[in-house]
Amino acid sequence: MSEESKPSTAKLAIWWLKFFGVAAGLYIVPTIIAAVLYYGLITIYYSGDAPSILPFWLIFVVSVADTGLRAIGAVVLAKKQAAKKALISWKRPKISQLGFTILVWGQYVLALIVATQIIDAVFKSFKADQVQDLGFSTSQSGFSLVLVFMLLVVIVPFCEEVIFRGYVYGKLKTKLKIIPSAIITSILFGIAHGQWNVGIDTALLSIATIYLIEKYNSIWPAVFLHSFKNGVAFVALFIV
Repeated sequence: MSEESKPSTAKLAIWWLKFFGVAAGLYIVPTIIAAVLYYGLITIYYSGDAPSILPFWLIFVVSVADTGLRAIGAVVLAKKQAAKKALISWKRPKISQLGFTILVWGQYVLALIVATQIIDAVFKSFKADQVQDLGFSTSQSGFSLVLVFMLLVVIVPFCEEVIFRGYVYGKLKTKLKIIPSAIITSILFGIAHGQWNVGIDTALLSIATIYLIEKYNSIWPAVFLHSFKNGVAFVALFIV
């Protein structure tokens, strides 16, 4: 390695350290704040002694705070970067894009089925039917069901797209080409969901939403696809 290349290598290493540090911070800091909020509410309403079954309103408030703070952090960081290069495009979507977005959802589902079959055949310990831990019961009704819909179909898709396909993917594209940026973003998104089967699902969803962002130069089609996907899951889990 030449002497001239060493400074650029060092700067690149520092950039990656800062990138992963900030990405980790986007998750860790809001989680700490949400935990403080959770224990604060438990202390106020239950004198510090949490009931065996938590009321859904408490889970909803803490979940919105956790996810929302991450999204706010991502938007703030993206705006700081915007002077150099905009990371998130808020270009207004067109109605005509919705049909193609649903078509992409169908392709994502097909890819998920194929990927799940292959992984299940190769890794015997893989549990494709493992239920995702949502943190609350699927037997909700009335106003609680409305809050579940708002959380899973509206709030979470928007916030996760802003964080991962907005800030993380946009930031990676300032250093890498589209494909490696998409792969890294999708792996990180899958890891963030904890379970292996859910990780495969969300990683493929990430690739599909990135495709839409690149096609339409807007984050909104990605948000719609994510919301549509979660909406289908909502109906399957809570309605059917």
